[in-house]
Amino acid sequence: MARMAAYLGRWGLVALLATSSAILHASADKAEGSESSTPITCDNGQKSGTAGPGSPLYFKCGTGMTLKPTEVGKVCEQAACTSEVPLTNLLPGAHLADPSKKTLDREQEQQQKDVYVLTVPNAPQSKQTVYYKCEGTSAAGVQPPPTSLQARDKKECKITVTVEAAPKVSTTAPQATSDATISTTTTEAPVASSGMGAPNYMAVTAIFGAVAAHDLLL
Repeated sequence: MARMAAYLGRWGLVALLATSSAILHASADKAEGSESSTPITCDNGQKSGTAGPGSPLYFKCGTGMTLKPTEVGKVCEQAACTSEVPLTNLLPGAHLADPSKKTLDREQEQQQKDVYVLTVPNAPQSKQTVYYKCEGTSAAGVQPPPTSLQARDKKECKITVTVEAAPKVSTTAPQATSDATISTTTTEAPVASSGMGAPNYMAVTAIFGAVAAHDLLL
């Protein structure tokens, strides 16, 4: 009985170590997820980020700036943002959440105010790059600058979003065997099997089984 208790105790220790390892890995994954939710603030120059299955992109425009395209269902296909296309044309199933339409509690509202969330549930067949732009808006009652000065004084920021392609699955066909190889193989005489009927690994398994049973009975 003492041996059986020790035997069971060892297995209990192994199970405890495995459970602890799983908990540590889960905690690490949770920490990584919380870091990825930090939004990118696009207020000047150029910003870049990545999105993909299980890894949404969080971003927001600077104070007094608005997002372009203004329609959340569209995206720019060039950095200049002169051409807008439906987001799902480039990234099937993708969705951009508009912060003005979110229903959040008070704490979340302070933390995620004006934050857009780009969700890409499916990886594209090829690598895709899409663009957004944040533009400054004139304050109410302020006369916009002349056309010649407007481009110089215009405040804008561009966001480049990269989405990696789905991993490719190998479809390589098995190598064909030449006729010469087949002929050589068929003319060889079969190797005579020994008189031991069972393979070596079965004998080893039987030995280990006998030892384990012996330990349990003692």
